[in-house]
Amino acid sequence: HELPFIETDTLDLSGREWLFAYTPSQKFELAHNQLRPAVLLVSGIIVGIILSLIVLTILNQMDRLRKFSQALDISNKRLEEDAVNRQRMESALLESQRSIITLIGNLPGIVYRRKIDQSWSMEYVSDGCKETTGYNGEELIGNSSSAFGDLILPEERHALTDQANAFLNEYDSFLLVYRIKSKDGCIKWLWDRGQGVRDEKGKLIAIEGYISDISKQKEAEQKLQDDARLKSVGEAAATIIHDFKNPMQIILSSVEILKTKAADLTTNIKYCDKIERQVYRIQSMSQEILDFSRDELVLHPKMTNFLELVQDIVDTNAAILERSGITLTLSNGAKSSSEFEFNLDKERIWRVIMNLVNNAKEAMPSGGKIELELIVTEEKAEFTIKDNGPGIPEEIKETLFEPFVTKGKTNGTGLGLTIAKRIIEAHDGEISFVTKAGRGTTFFVTLPRSFDLKDTLPALNATAQLRVTSFQPVV
Repeated sequence: HELPFIETDTLDLSGREWLFAYTPSQKFELAHNQLRPAVLLVSGIIVGIILSLIVLTILNQMDRLRKFSQALDISNKRLEEDAVNRQRMESALLESQRSIITLIGNLPGIVYRRKIDQSWSMEYVSDGCKETTGYNGEELIGNSSSAFGDLILPEERHALTDQANAFLNEYDSFLLVYRIKSKDGCIKWLWDRGQGVRDEKGKLIAIEGYISDISKQKEAEQKLQDDARLKSVGEAAATIIHDFKNPMQIILSSVEILKTKAADLTTNIKYCDKIERQVYRIQSMSQEILDFSRDELVLHPKMTNFLELVQDIVDTNAAILERSGITLTLSNGAKSSSEFEFNLDKERIWRVIMNLVNNAKEAMPSGGKIELELIVTEEKAEFTIKDNGPGIPEEIKETLFEPFVTKGKTNGTGLGLTIAKRIIEAHDGEISFVTKAGRGTTFFVTLPRSFDLKDTLPALNATAQLRVTSFQPVV
């Protein structure tokens, strides 16, 4: 402490406080005094630079904070708008769902989703199932009380399932009409439109669709069919009575002449021939009615010479037609007789051709020409019959092959072409025609050499069927 120290300082070291005392030398003082201004200047510059950097950094951060604040404000506004929009969308979605649920609940039929199985297991059904089936949705979902497939009539169930699956595999949708037995035992007709539901791999996982009860519609259709059937029976009866009057009158007149007048043998034979022809005419009309009334008509095919069959018709009718001013000719393409062997029901085909010839004759009361042509190949026969009459009236062209369609004819039941079409199609053949007003009509019949014999001919349209069990004229 007695030394002449000018400067002192303290220092903590190893837990102890040390005091330093020192006296600067003159050189140090001189150097210190000379360097002090420069050090102060450099220190000031450094401090200024540091302060400037600090200020710039602060300003930059403040600008970034300002921009961030602005972006945050914009983001908050957008979030608020998104929240409002989302709330609106959720409200709209809820309203849409409510509307759909209300709509589905008010539908008269059944909206459903079901599994793809034999039981038609329901995963969802709308409230309309109660009115349609008698079961609540809870009773059908998951087959709780009954599987929907069990409601379908047994004779239709498996075929419907196979049909629906086939349509789904090919078209992804189906339309079925079938019958069910409801809970109260009633039989109902259902219309079912279904759509396949697939997962992301394309696998069919469910069916969604709509079922409507069409029982009332079916009842109305049946009533219309019954009404049409009764109307057809009435029309047929009127036609039959009218057509039978003429031959009966001829028969009665001929019998009266034979009974009251003495005549020679030639005259008697003449009137007997008239009676015979009218009896055959009645038999022919009776057979047409019987054929038309039967749901079934069995064919009896055998190997037949088609050319000889047609030639027999020509030979039988040529002289009779000639007296009416009509020429009947046949051409066969100059083929040998052996090439005309066909497997067919001779009697039925004979009646078809006779009907076409008689129709042509009826169309030409003032005379004309009927040209028959028979062309055969290895597979089939093509038969045509052409007349030069007035042609088929426009108003019946589209319905010519339907029952009781006739115009301008004085004889017949209006069933001949209907039956002819049935017979030709039963032989796996085809019948068609072309006609031109004032220039005549040509019918085309195509028959294969052989055909697959069906057990029966197809039934006629149910709206125009008759049931006749016996009809034999007695003289």
